Amino acid sequence: MPDYGGGKTNRAFRTFDDNDILTNTDLEEITYNKTFIQVNYSSKKSNNLRLFGTDFPINYGTALRISSVQMKTFMRNSIGQVREGNTFLEPIFFTRMRLSDAVQLQYTSSGNFGLNSRKFMSAGNSIFTIGAVINVGGKKSKE
Repeated sequence: MPDYGGGKTNRAFRTFDDNDILTNTDLEEITYNKTFIQVNYSSKKSNNLRLFGTDFPINYGTALRISSVQMKTFMRNSIGQVREGNTFLEPIFFTRMRLSDAVQLQYTSSGNFGLNSRKFMSAGNSIFTIGAVINVGGKKSKE
């Protein structure tokens, strides 16, 4: 089943001359919808990282997300613009280190690749995150 989300961005682009004097400001206001399908794979086998005399189980995984992002509104300097959309491939790689049955540290790296050439709705930068995965219920793992 596809997942669905939305968002809004307000961006200001400023142009300066050689004397650092502001010569132009371009304001963009965009709302958009995102629909995506994602396939995940993670290893059931975990390796251990030994730190300070303690073993921490580590596992790895990857996901491939295919997203459709469509502008609902696009305003530049309060003037409506032609809306754009694009389809993106978003590979994601992650590593998790289990600290307890309820808490894991997670590192992810990902990127996105636009399948269509667009002026405004184009691919972004690579993303690296560090975070925590917290299990707030459910069954405890059997190991």
